[in-house]
Amino acid sequence: GRFSVSFSMLPADTSAAEEKKCETPNSPNTASSPKESTAPSSAPKWRKDKNNKDLFNAYVNGVFIIDLRSFRQYERGHIHTALHVDLNQIEKSSKSLPSEMRQIICYDENEKTSHSDAQYDQFYKFCVAHKNCQRFSLTDDEFSYSRFEQPYGFLCQSLHKHQPETKADRKKFPNVIIADKLYLGDLWNRAQTQCLKELQITH
Repeated sequence: GRFSVSFSMLPADTSAAEEKKCETPNSPNTASSPKESTAPSSAPKWRKDKNNKDLFNAYVNGVFIIDLRSFRQYERGHIHTALHVDLNQIEKSSKSLPSEMRQIICYDENEKTSHSDAQYDQFYKFCVAHKNCQRFSLTDDEFSYSRFEQPYGFLCQSLHKHQPETKADRKKFPNVIIADKLYLGDLWNRAQTQCLKELQITH
């Protein structure tokens, strides 16, 4: 069984901490010259580097989750609370999104997707302009929904099975620190025996 779990008095936002670290443009020893710092950058303001653990922790910490796969794939199965967006018609498919989404993580079938980085960047800019998004990221090139479903199938659901969508009521899990081995939660997490069973935490 998955055997190690540590509980603190407050839940840890590990995904936010990792994002904050990523947002630091220069380390203390590599300060750029004034000319370099004022030059416009063509690099995107988002990162395509999130894995299964990051996506799970984003769910735990209340980050908005966006499914960028086809709607047919979304119907067959998606992460609980994930919202679907079609990158080929962003404005139309984003009408049902909340008015404010400060933190967003997106997942896609990155090995098979036909979406380009330009489309991801367009959606990022839309979220900044219209959803007050301040932190935006995507799953990495190795991500696939089926591989996420293997360890976290209890978070996945299908519209075909008529499972209820409780958008406001996310399940309460501890954060994953080391996959299958170490978790960090609070006293409330410790009392949620069903959630601990789903993560196969034994002690």
